[in-house]
Amino acid sequence: MKFFIFIIFFHICIFTYSQIRIYPDRKIDFLVRDVLLENKESIIVKNIKISKQKNMISLFESENIEIFKKGILLSTGNVFAVKGPNDKKDISTRNYLKGDLELNKIVNSETKDAVVLEFDFVPMSDSISFNYFFASEEYPEYVGSNLNDVFAFIITNEELGIKKNLAILPNGEPITINTINKNKNSSFFIENPIFHESFIKSKSNEVYELSRFCQFDGFTKILTAGSKVVPNSTYHIKIAIADVGDYLLDSAVFLIGNSFKNVYKKNKKTNPLKN
Repeated sequence: MKFFIFIIFFHICIFTYSQIRIYPDRKIDFLVRDVLLENKESIIVKNIKISKQKNMISLFESENIEIFKKGILLSTGNVFAVKGPNDKKDISTRNYLKGDLELNKIVNSETKDAVVLEFDFVPMSDSISFNYFFASEEYPEYVGSNLNDVFAFIITNEELGIKKNLAILPNGEPITINTINKNKNSSFFIENPIFHESFIKSKSNEVYELSRFCQFDGFTKILTAGSKVVPNSTYHIKIAIADVGDYLLDSAVFLIGNSFKNVYKKNKKTNPLKN
């Protein structure tokens, strides 16, 4: 009997340890400087601000799920809804927030429940980059509809006033439900099936882990955003995600921890934020 109880306790501990842990109480300065930046000594960051409701931004961590190892989570709904298993098709939190005008232009539609993280930074190198992935409950039912939730990473050269969205695919398309799914740009997409133990165990370990530990029905693969910059110049970053068309079905972006960094390029002839 004691052995049986120990086995149950052991499995509960392993499951809890493996789950994605969410910490929405972390200060925004800590999230940017200590979680997002690769080296806070090599990129000067200031004027950090966030536009959100409670529980729309959080630190996330997990020891056993590689893509959820550590980073910042921004959700149009509630960050706690990310936790699996994926046992529902329609996770929603209505925050009744306004959308974002720049996101409206990207999708040519009205956005809602926007969460926006912004800060100024001064790079020491001639290029910067960071890694992220997008996830949503809109998949797969609303692909091709006007419920085209969107993410953008907009960088602005403050001296010249030139801005650019870095959250794009290699073909230049933005990060939305309709531009990345199992039918379009599918090489960048991961479908997350509803969790049924017997069915999921027949799939790959990656599919099993996603379905068991994360609620969202679809993900992009980890993507990289990057741009050439002018060293020691001031830039503004706007990281924004929003629902499109209504307040229903959460979407989120996961900013990979310690991935925002200086990158040194050999070719310094052009700067897309200067030309």
